[in-house]
Amino acid sequence: MGGLFPIHFPSGDSSSASPCGPVWPQALEWVEAMLYAIDRINADPDLLPGVELGYDIRDTCLSETLGLDEAIDLIITAVI
Repeated sequence: MGGLFPIHFPSGDSSSASPCGPVWPQALEWVEAMLYAIDRINADPDLLPGVELGYDIRDTCLSETLGLDEAIDLIITAVI
């Protein structure tokens, strides 16, 4: 499962090498919710017998451009 989350706020500094600024605590709760759901699904032997879900979490830093780049990379990584 792929997850795109704004784990960091944008840096607000266009000259910065990274588009990411400080951590957004609420976004960490969303990540934890996804991980919890995947753990619950994997723990239920009747739900998806013989299948174990994994995850790949990506940070978008609230950037549409970075989010699109990460989404494309998730797809490419999943196919290869």
